[in-house]
Amino acid sequence: MPQKIFFLTSFFLIIFLSTFATSLGWTAEVASKITELEKKVLVMKAENKQVENQLNEANISLQTKINELEKNVVSIKNDSKTSKSVYQSAKIAADNADLVIKFTGVVFSVLGILGSLAALFGIREFKKVGQTRIQAERALQNTILLARAAQSLIQADVMSDGEDTKDLKRLRVLVALSMIEDLLRRGHDDPAIYNWHAYALKRIGHIETALEAVENVFTKGKAKEGSYEYRRGLYNKACYLTLLAKTDKDVEKAYQALQRAITGDYHLGQVALIDTDLKNLDRQRLESIVTSFT
Repeated sequence: MPQKIFFLTSFFLIIFLSTFATSLGWTAEVASKITELEKKVLVMKAENKQVENQLNEANISLQTKINELEKNVVSIKNDSKTSKSVYQSAKIAADNADLVIKFTGVVFSVLGILGSLAALFGIREFKKVGQTRIQAERALQNTILLARAAQSLIQADVMSDGEDTKDLKRLRVLVALSMIEDLLRRGHDDPAIYNWHAYALKRIGHIETALEAVENVFTKGKAKEGSYEYRRGLYNKACYLTLLAKTDKDVEKAYQALQRAITGDYHLGQVALIDTDLKNLDRQRLESIVTSFT
């Protein structure tokens, strides 16, 4: 039993530290991308403002010219000595200038729309990166909470089984169970959390519920076959089946789950040999399975 506890404690400490370091790196990377995006949005806004100023200046210049042309047209029209063809030419020039102003207005409107769309796209990207950062922070918080729950369960396991520690052990398990169920309510569906959930339920004597809970490792958690959490789920399942076994068929299911769990895993096989949860299994057959499949 002490070897099992030492193995579990070391493994989950490594997992916690690795996940914590990865999450910190990811958060820093996301923060850097947000800063870069903010700079791009500011540059885009400055460019849009520059284009707007240039178009305003062109608009004013063209309006001045059209006013001058209109004055010339009026003057030419009132001059009886001026030929009709000159008046028509001036009128055509005025109309063309008016079209230029209208066209400039249309261009300005289109550029304004494009600028707004570009700014909107930048805002959306900014929000998207922000949401990613929030998700990363939540994942880190969930990992820390799960690590604390696992630590509480392991501390309960290493305590002696005396009357003076009985209540404290149960309290530690209940605290861990509360944290795990809080994570489940948040939608955390990592395979590890389902293994710990079943583990905690078993520690307070709810073995049938633990057996149901461990199935979530393979269904909701979708643990990859051959992964540590997959094998751990099978191992826990074998323990619960052994403790609940009432028929030879139940015992056989326990052997099958155990065999799949320890295949290729020497350390888990050694844990099985000293695990009191498996003491009801035939010792000779248990040793044969461990020897053959690890």
